[in-house]
Amino acid sequence: MEKLSETIRWFIIFLFFVQKIIKIRVIGEKNRKFFGLIGGKDPCENVKCRPGARCAVSPAGEPSCQCPTSCPDYGDHSGSRPVCGADAVDYKDLCSINMASCSVENGVQLKYHGPCDPCAGVVCPDGQICLVTEGRVARCSCPETCSLEGPPICATDGQTYSNECNMRLEACRTRKRLAILYRDSCSSGVNPCSGMECEYGSYCLVDKEGRANCECPPPCEEVMRPVCGTDGVTYDSACHLKRQMCLDRGTVKLAYTGVCGADGPCTHKDCGPLAVCKQIGHLAECECVSCGSEYEPVCGSDGVSYSNLCRLKREACLKNKRIDVLYPGLCDGCESKKCEFHATCVTDGAGEARCVCNNNCSAATGEQVCGTDGITYKNECELKLTACQNKMNIQVQYKGDCGEAVCGSDLTLYPSSCHMKAEACARQTDIRARPIELCHGMEVKPCGGDKPLADPDTGEDLDCGNGHNRQDCPMEYYCHQTSTFAKCCRKVPNRHRCRVIGGLQGPRRTSSRSHRFAQQTVDVLQPDGQPTEQVDEASAPGEVQSTRQE
Repeated sequence: MEKLSETIRWFIIFLFFVQKIIKIRVIGEKNRKFFGLIGGKDPCENVKCRPGARCAVSPAGEPSCQCPTSCPDYGDHSGSRPVCGADAVDYKDLCSINMASCSVENGVQLKYHGPCDPCAGVVCPDGQICLVTEGRVARCSCPETCSLEGPPICATDGQTYSNECNMRLEACRTRKRLAILYRDSCSSGVNPCSGMECEYGSYCLVDKEGRANCECPPPCEEVMRPVCGTDGVTYDSACHLKRQMCLDRGTVKLAYTGVCGADGPCTHKDCGPLAVCKQIGHLAECECVSCGSEYEPVCGSDGVSYSNLCRLKREACLKNKRIDVLYPGLCDGCESKKCEFHATCVTDGAGEARCVCNNNCSAATGEQVCGTDGITYKNECELKLTACQNKMNIQVQYKGDCGEAVCGSDLTLYPSSCHMKAEACARQTDIRARPIELCHGMEVKPCGGDKPLADPDTGEDLDCGNGHNRQDCPMEYYCHQTSTFAKCCRKVPNRHRCRVIGGLQGPRRTSSRSHRFAQQTVDVLQPDGQPTEQVDEASAPGEVQSTRQE
């Protein structure tokens, strides 16, 4: 009797454990056969489901793959924390990414535990940037605020930085391993990187032995900021694309921000050459490019000195205006000085800008040139020097000796008759040789040859053009402005006209062919005293006479 009671007790215990096992299995796969739970063959053993789906057994014992329809709440369990998919989408938890993976053909792979971009939404203090550190933790880094004041240093990337602070800032932001090569500009001493050409996005780096090598950018942050390359492939970020092209020695460029093929906000957004499109939520915003701290100063057309060309372009992007490079180096006052007649602006020790002529043409090379004054010069440097010293607007008319020049009936000076005939053939028109004086005599002079209004203090002619020293003309004067000068001329109520009326060597000839050319006139003054520069073609060789219409 006692043995029977003991057997019954153990049997009850056995059934209790079997019941527990069944309940556990039913929670995950409630239709799984009891035989599979107690040692029989599992119907789902050889069933392979798509990513995100799970095998379930029907009441009839048939296995099938099913997608989850809901996700339980596990509280603060690791399975309920956000995850990032390979499609650059943030998911609430692992169950959510499985549901999404099951609904698409190729599934969605798990990329990171945590958000795709830990820096998204992080606002750092001025001067700092958000970087994803080890363990995918977002931190505001690179807190240093550096000035441009020296002394300059040459770093191991072969670049000059205005000071050590800017070098450390560059190393922090780009993750480069930078150190001081020597304390001075890289051009002042031996620069191992000088002359090296690093391709495919690599950069020069000097090792401990002083040898220069081209290295690819360091490993990128573990983030998903997808960009589409020109090869139609989606990359994790612009940094990943650049590094991959360097490693593969490829030439793929960034096409746009976002997943390739997806009609996202940045797909058709054009931000121009100075900015890139950045997707924030469902909106596309143009973000100006970030710049390094290399010290290669340039002077902008806004009169501001920039530490490098990239920073000038960034400023133009931020202010949405055009800023050109006036010259390399810091602004020295010449940015607002307008020099005429081929003069060059220089500054003295006190920072005063002035225009000087280039007097050193001894080392200048080049062939002879013909100036617009009809004089042959040894080279272009000699022409510019003459124009500067005499304050004359002389330009290069063509290369070669002026002695062979031919004046065409279109009032153009050609280097030779062959050039004139070639131009006539190209334009399919009739151009004939005319006296050389005709081409030289049609030059428009300021105020029709009268003396322009001068500044009583300086004695120089007033400039009524667009320069920084411009002045408005008084009421009794008008501004006679051309592409080469802008002078204040006294108004007169009458009109003077120069007309080509007859031959230089004889009476005016008329013929049916000559009527194909319109009569030439040069209006010096209009009735209101304003000048024109109309030049019509003369029908025959003629002299320039002045007529006065009362």
